[in-house]
Amino acid sequence: MRRPILVSLSLCLLAACSEGPASLVKAEMESGILQQGPIQAEVALDSGTIEQVRLSPDANASASPLTYVDANARIAIGANDTLMRSDSARPSNADVPLDDPSEGSATFVATARVNEHPDVVAPGNGDLWPSCWSDDGELYAAWGDGWGFDPERRVVDIGVARITGSPRESSLHGQNLAIGDAVGQLWVSGAYSRKPTGMACIDGALYLAVQNLAHDFDDAPVATIARSRDKGRSWEWDRTAPMFNDHQLTTIFFLDYGRDGEALSSGPYVYAYALDGNWRDSFSGRAADPTRLWLARIPRDALLDRARWEWFAMLDERGVPRWSSRTEDRAPVLVDERRVYVHPTADIGTGVSNMSVIAQGGVVYNAQLL
Repeated sequence: MRRPILVSLSLCLLAACSEGPASLVKAEMESGILQQGPIQAEVALDSGTIEQVRLSPDANASASPLTYVDANARIAIGANDTLMRSDSARPSNADVPLDDPSEGSATFVATARVNEHPDVVAPGNGDLWPSCWSDDGELYAAWGDGWGFDPERRVVDIGVARITGSPRESSLHGQNLAIGDAVGQLWVSGAYSRKPTGMACIDGALYLAVQNLAHDFDDAPVATIARSRDKGRSWEWDRTAPMFNDHQLTTIFFLDYGRDGEALSSGPYVYAYALDGNWRDSFSGRAADPTRLWLARIPRDALLDRARWEWFAMLDERGVPRWSSRTEDRAPVLVDERRVYVHPTADIGTGVSNMSVIAQGGVVYNAQLL
């Protein structure tokens, strides 16, 4: 059986091109075609190893390089349509310097070796699980629609937990810290629940983006940011009104800068990405499908102050990002209007078709990929 490989698309998200964050969009695929904008690549696999990659003749790969990575091969596709293979005799746990010419480094995109590891499962329950690594060395995560790590398995719509242990030792343990009304607020009446969409650990505090999501998952009208100063046990937010409403910027996830935001160093800003409409394609069409990704920067001590959020507003004539607190000035850092499953199919559920492709996710900062 052919094993799926990890497909990573390295995106220069406009602001990322000039002293800003970068992003990875990841998906799994087997042999087949990957399409991103004007670039189309055909990937052939044999027993899980990449055997061939072929770009479409008119692809301007230098504008949006594609990188394919698996445990046995590294391939970077750019202006020179080069194929780079890692040495199969090299120890599987070896460090691969990103700038080592002998490893076939690219000048247009960083490459790295990804080693296989067995899955380590913690006895938790729920979905989403945005997480962050705090200054105490522990991992904090939030779930939706489940019991988290409650031994009595009491289901709640939202909760926060601390996860300890090590996957290397196959020992992960979770402890619930706060649930339900102690974590977020229901602003919308009717069939809605609370969902965590993003989490950040900055300067010893935890921050959680919480949206109100319809029970059928097709409508996310409001969202807000909550903060915990005691490592997830209690949370505070503006209880008078949500920070974001009218289906605008209501799915928020933070750029992950590592332990307690250490990669931010002394930088003054935290970065967050946001979607309008719904967190993914709205099957019923009740909310707009997300086709644009927005980028914000926020002073690291002001994540709960909506007035101090600034949105990327294109580049100036020198190529320097412009930022604005006015949402009407914002410019998307990613636009993808493609549709998949254009014709209804029984494989993805009755009545589900013509789906948009951008959805809620996570973004991790990696300076070596800039």
